[in-house]
Amino acid sequence: VMKPRAVVAPLYRDAGRTVHRGATYAAPVVVQRLEGYEGEVTLQLAAHPDRIRQGIRGDDLAVPPGVTDIDFPLFLPEWVQTDRTSRIILNTVVRHPDPQGNIRYLVNKMEQRITMNVEGALLKLTALRPEMAVGPGEAIEIPLAISRSPKLNGDTRLELVASEESGWRAEPVTLGPDETKASLRVLRNRIAAGGERRLTIRATVRPAPHLPVISQTDVILLAPPAAGTR
Repeated sequence: VMKPRAVVAPLYRDAGRTVHRGATYAAPVVVQRLEGYEGEVTLQLAAHPDRIRQGIRGDDLAVPPGVTDIDFPLFLPEWVQTDRTSRIILNTVVRHPDPQGNIRYLVNKMEQRITMNVEGALLKLTALRPEMAVGPGEAIEIPLAISRSPKLNGDTRLELVASEESGWRAEPVTLGPDETKASLRVLRNRIAAGGERRLTIRATVRPAPHLPVISQTDVILLAPPAAGTR
């Protein structure tokens, strides 16, 4: 059994910080190295959170040697509950050789919790026509409305959430801070007669490069039935 070489704790241990749905919270944490270890430490979300995570996510973060204070970005989806606190646990992971020289991954669980008091969203994207009939071979202009908090700085980027394999394409649209209406022109792939397709559109504002604020909305596209059918 090897001793842990690092432990992480939240900077604010007394109470939760106020955060917003649909935004990225830079959670300040403190990393302490143990047993004389001075190298890199990786921070990652624990597999089992203190409470239901509800889609809160964060990528692995490498803490360089010599760094103890760092922010761990946590993204909170738009649907996270606001009537309770959300709590997240991190692990430290250190690559370290055992006495035989074999590299082992030493994992140590956070001693406390990152606690967040969740409030409403800073950004809201709404489809003005959530269902649209489409004819064969035509482009689609999807009308959209954007609501933003005055606290949110930066332009809004609108884009279609689709993989290249899906065949659906749209050029992203950028709106200034004071613009509240826009349309996204979608070049569509084929929909079977009488069928439907759900498209997801995303709005993103980046008050800082690594702290995106995101809102999404869905639009249902309806194809007319084939000729001669009811």
